Amino acid sequence: MRRPDRERMPPRPRRQPQRSCVACRTKWPKAELVRLVIDAGGGLRIDARGRAPGRGAYLCADPDCWRRAARGRALGAALRHDLGEDAQALLAAGPPPERAALTDAGARYASAGETTT
Repeated sequence: MRRPDRERMPPRPRRQPQRSCVACRTKWPKAELVRLVIDAGGGLRIDARGRAPGRGAYLCADPDCWRRAARGRALGAALRHDLGEDAQALLAAGPPPERAALTDAGARYASAGETTT
């Protein structure tokens, strides 16, 4: 039973899920990252809605991270899959255009001191 003399506490702010970019290892809100998954045929594809089944990995909207992911082995290790030539071409193309606009927003987020490396 509630006590009538006690003020109601304000609701707690909702916490946003955090994920790390595979290339730069910076933590971001999940909504600001691009999720990549291995499809049923074994190919790498962008999961625009973030709901595709299977193991996923995240990249931020920074084109340098996409180039780094194409060169390195971190993305393949995160997905537990060997990436082929098609995957290299997808990564070399860079982030989708709608996510590339987040690069400026991400820089503001990072400069606010809210990310960890």
